[in-house]
Amino acid sequence: GLGMGMMDTCGALTGLFMLIGMKNSGGVEQAGKTKADTYKKTREYAAKFKEQNGSYLCKELKGVETGKVLRSCPDCIRDAVALTEKYLAAQKDMEERQDSSPSVK
Repeated sequence: GLGMGMMDTCGALTGLFMLIGMKNSGGVEQAGKTKADTYKKTREYAAKFKEQNGSYLCKELKGVETGKVLRSCPDCIRDAVALTEKYLAAQKDMEERQDSSPSVK
């Protein structure tokens, strides 16, 4: 709880962001070439989470300033896990399409 103790980005959602970074990064071999796409994907999934829950910020989800709780921690975790599953399924589908496409020589 508490957005990793800082009431900022939901901790459950940051797990998805880390996964996106790990799966999407080109590493040292492609330094700087995958960063923009990784940021784009992170923003896309943050927007999906916000659409479902009204925010991706812990303090807003918990209603710290408004007194109105938008979503409980267990529900945020479930939503983040569901988005993670969607991300992984989309990645797998993309990889399978790349593997099945004829090689260009």
